[in-house]
Amino acid sequence: MDTTSPIVLFVYNRPIHTQKTLESLMANPLAKQSSLYIYSDGAKPGADPAVLENIRAVRKIIREKKWCREVNIIESGENKGLAQSITDGVSSILEQFDRLIVLEDDLVLSPGFLDFMNEALALYQDQPEVMHISGYMPPVKARLGDTFFLRAATCWGWATWKRSWSKYIADADYWMDRLQDPKVLTAFNWDNSCPDLYEQLRLNAAGKMRTWAIKWYATIFFEKGLSLHPGTSLVQNIGHDSSGIHSDSTNAYYIPAVADHIRVQKIPLEEDQEARQAVYQFYRSMQPGFMDKAKEKLSLLKNKFR
Repeated sequence: MDTTSPIVLFVYNRPIHTQKTLESLMANPLAKQSSLYIYSDGAKPGADPAVLENIRAVRKIIREKKWCREVNIIESGENKGLAQSITDGVSSILEQFDRLIVLEDDLVLSPGFLDFMNEALALYQDQPEVMHISGYMPPVKARLGDTFFLRAATCWGWATWKRSWSKYIADADYWMDRLQDPKVLTAFNWDNSCPDLYEQLRLNAAGKMRTWAIKWYATIFFEKGLSLHPGTSLVQNIGHDSSGIHSDSTNAYYIPAVADHIRVQKIPLEEDQEARQAVYQFYRSMQPGFMDKAKEKLSLLKNKFR
């Protein structure tokens, strides 16, 4: 490719996870042609010595190798929290570039991840209906095509354009007001297979939770935007081991075999109903246990900020 999109990685206090993420990124052939921006969040006031040591370890790891062609490190002297770090970091990079690829510190990427992201960003750059590129795909049972569109966005390895991010609204109250129609709310909650989506907005509005992805999903949903997904995930999330603030221990999202590469070619600009049904069945299959855990997690998060 003539140009590659900038990559933005957000890290905090998980050195082992960070190391695995960076090693998998470096194993992508396009890493040698890419610029990497690493945002390292700072400690909370009165942080435990173990947390401080982990933050120091992370900041040592991100300097150990030349992970990409160019590595830029932005360290925060204070704890901004994941939501603020991502919204500020993404907005800052998109002031300089027209697109970007976003990673967090608990993702192991396949060797073809950067190829997929860069090809998709180039192919759909002039299609405003396409607002988001997802690198992760849940382990659904159905066999799907190489790529397809959904009106939903996964945030475990993703990409977007300045034109799309400019529509992002971080006001949870604004989105709650637009979800008063029961039919709209049902669709937003993935045909009621994920009622905790609205609950996340409610807790954000109440100041008991600070997340960003639910508001990005709401932006895409109400803009009638589309998110391109791979038929098989190009990302393995290794953070569901209770090591992160926003994750419990579960193997529900584990991908038995991630794809090495996914072919990207133009497809109709419409939501794939077979894929939507497959995702619906995936979430429904995890109830009631899944929803019980989700409600418990949301309860635990009410007074915890990352």
